[in-house]
Amino acid sequence: AQQAPIPEAFARQAEVKQAFGVWVAGVERGSPAAVAGVEEGDLILTIDGRPTTGLDDLLRALDHEAIGRTLELGLIRSGKRIAIRLTPRERRRA
Repeated sequence: AQQAPIPEAFARQAEVKQAFGVWVAGVERGSPAAVAGVEEGDLILTIDGRPTTGLDDLLRALDHEAIGRTLELGLIRSGKRIAIRLTPRERRRA
């Protein structure tokens, strides 16, 4: 995931007011994101209604206190705003 500017035309179409979101570069098979339905290319705008404009916001929202608690992600997929529910879990150690 990485911070990504939201193109003006795209923002207008999806009625987005913020300038940045978190672009999903890939989703690990079997991960909480995959189970929740997050897809490569999604643009995450909010987590539990709070703007998510960069990777720091995303990591802060998914910290250890969020493990096991269901969060709502507001995102844009194919030019449309959607909401999905995601429940973070502890990362497996390699």
